[in-house]
Amino acid sequence: MDVSNNGGASWTQCGPYLVDADGGVPYTRGYATSSSASRVFRACGRVTGAYSVCGPWW
Repeated sequence: MDVSNNGGASWTQCGPYLVDADGGVPYTRGYATSSSASRVFRACGRVTGAYSVCGPWW
């Protein structure tokens, strides 16, 4: 999970967090929402040995 306060020009990574196949509960830290259109979030993931992939900012 990434969060940006300037529309995605720069961002902070909330994690990384390891999600395993043993049924553990994945989660990230909470981050306060804002009425500012400049505060955006996106989800990212990476399989071991592969590149990271991120969704769109929202």
